[in-house]
Amino acid sequence: MSFNIDDFRSKANLNEGYLHTNKFKMLITPPAAMVGTDASQVARELEFYINTARIPGYTVVAGDYFRFGYGPAQKQAIRANFVPLQIMMDVSGNMKTLEFFEAWMQSTIPHDRATTSAGISGGTSFGGADNSGQFSYDVSFRDEYVCDVRLQVFNQEGRKVKTYIFRETYPTDMNLPDMNWSKGSIQQAAIQLAYLDWQVLSGEQEDITNSIINAGDGITF
Repeated sequence: MSFNIDDFRSKANLNEGYLHTNKFKMLITPPAAMVGTDASQVARELEFYINTARIPGYTVVAGDYFRFGYGPAQKQAIRANFVPLQIMMDVSGNMKTLEFFEAWMQSTIPHDRATTSAGISGGTSFGGADNSGQFSYDVSFRDEYVCDVRLQVFNQEGRKVKTYIFRETYPTDMNLPDMNWSKGSIQQAAIQLAYLDWQVLSGEQEDITNSIINAGDGITF
């Protein structure tokens, strides 16, 4: 059967064309340790600075299983593995976008503070991530530094078609490129986030869920 351009176009239109890589938005709710600071405002602005987000992979780990105790091995599913969530973020001129993740990591395992009961925070304006009384390099309680992260995907018409919800997320790695006089490019930070698990919703599912929650108890996203 020969290729027919009209059939190709009709199929593409039926499936709403193609998904483009630049139609996404990432929403981060600051963890409990950062509540009460201007982190919430910066978190709302991050959607304009996060320019790359890699949808993580999902793998099923399989091991050898011998059905009769001998003979050829059969692969048996053992567990699921999640690949870390990776994002690339432009650094704002006042460095607030970078400070947000610095403070988030500081709220997980603090290192830039005096080792006294005062818990003095160093170098960041997000004092709420300062968990007073915590010594340097003490690991915080998990509930203090984890939060949900949403990655929303849109089609060419701007309709939300998919939302990935990453549960109990926190940053584990942050890398900055070298400063260089010979280049004038925008400073970017590569950030890796770990999470407990993730859920996938269609755009309609998330809108329905949010409307039910908002009508029920006033909680908003």
